[in-house]
Formats: sequence, C-alpha cells, structure tokens
Amino acid sequence: MKPLVLDVDGTFLKTDMLYETFWAGLGRDPFGVAWAIVRTFGDRAALKSELARIAPLRADLLPVHPEVKALAVESFRAGREVALASASDRTLVQGVADAHGISGQIFASDGQVNLSGSAKAEALVAAYGERGFDYAGNTAADRAVWDHADRAVVVGPETLVRDPAYADREIQAYEGGWSHRDLLRALRPHQW
Repeated sequence: MKPLVLDVDGTFLKTDMLYETFWAGLGRDPFGVAWAIVRTFGDRAALKSELARIAPLRADLLPVHPEVKALAVESFRAGREVALASASDRTLVQGVADAHGISGQIFASDGQVNLSGSAKAEALVAAYGERGFDYAGNTAADRAVWDHADRAVVVGPETLVRDPAYADREIQAYEGGWSHRDLLRALRPHQW
C-alpha cells in the first residue's frame, strides 16, 4: 500500500502556520518579527525558521480539516504510512505530527530549504519513488507534487487537477479553502 502524504497548511490544517507564527510573533515580540523580516528578506525558509523560534505554536489548538484527519486515521488503521509534507518550519510540522499522532516521515522546511512546490516534489520522489505515494494538497503549487504522485487528494476546488495530464489518476476531492463569504464572516462587520 502506497504512503499517503498530507500537505499541512490549508490541507490537514485549516490555516497556514506561517501566518499563525507571524501574528503570534507580533503579539509576543513585534520588534523581533520586524527584525526577522528585514534580516531574512527574500529567504522564506530562514524567515519561517525565525518566526517559529519567536512564536512557537501549540499545534493541538490549530484548526484541523476533519475530513482530512479522518482520512489520515483511516489510512493509518489500514496499515498505511501517513506522512506530513509542508513548506512550514520542521519544528512546527513535528508539533502537528505529535499532537495528532502521525508517526510517519516529516518533510518540511529547515531554515535552509523552503520545501514548497518542486522542492517538495523532489523530496517525496527521492523518498518514495515516482508515483510511489498519494498526495493531498490544496493549492496550484501542489501541482508540482501531484505530477509525481499516484493519486491526487484535493482539498478545495477540483479544478486544481482538472487537466488532461491527470486523466490517468484517481482524484479524491474534499471541500476546503476560503470563500469571500467566509472571509466577511471572519471579519465580523456586524460588530464594528
């Protein structure tokens, strides 16, 4: 049985840990966050590492996409390896794995390499081989990984993988992402 690899930000979680660490960091050490942005300008991997150091997150409090977590639990119970792959910093991704009992491999940014898009695809192919894994993602950047995965699990609009290149692949889709209505509701204009 092929491993199931889950993207973390926007797929397993309903949030993005880069934004979470940024906002938490502003509350904890605003000057440290500003200095980290200046010092690491143009180096996303280093910025993510600095923000994770300034504002470590409690992974057990981050909102989880329930259908994706259920898929992970079901896969694990069936004896399948479940791994996490994220462009977020390794310490944060390990925290998510620990908080949710995911014991498979962790693929994440490490302060040197921003594990996103093609870099993530290369790491997964090196670990599992071409089409040796199924991958769950939620953005157009995940197409670089779906190109090398056996099966695509899409959180969000299925149009992300509606392409003749994916005609030979099984696609499983879950609702996800933000709508304008969700954003408006989150801003709570009625309380202004």
